[in-house]
Amino acid sequence: MKNNNITWQEIPTLIDEKHYVESRFEEVYPYIIEENEKIFLLPDCVKMHVDKISSWGCLVMEYSDPGMDVLGEDGDCFSREDYETPDALFQDMLKETKD
Repeated sequence: MKNNNITWQEIPTLIDEKHYVESRFEEVYPYIIEENEKIFLLPDCVKMHVDKISSWGCLVMEYSDPGMDVLGEDGDCFSREDYETPDALFQDMLKETKD
């Protein structure tokens, strides 16, 4: 299990934030690599990918429809400014995958 007590100072950039979240999702869901990106395999044949929007300074999750390969953004933006810790951001993202 990864260190859940990590601070924002230890994750200085958005790309580091993306890698942190991906490493946490690896603890929960199997994944495959497609075009150099981690694609997480959620229940019900849904695929999910974490991406970053640098201009907004946030992470987003892109999902496929069940059984499909095309990923599309769900519209939710996860910004470090909205969370006290990286773990809180991850927990909110994880909750979304389970809803």
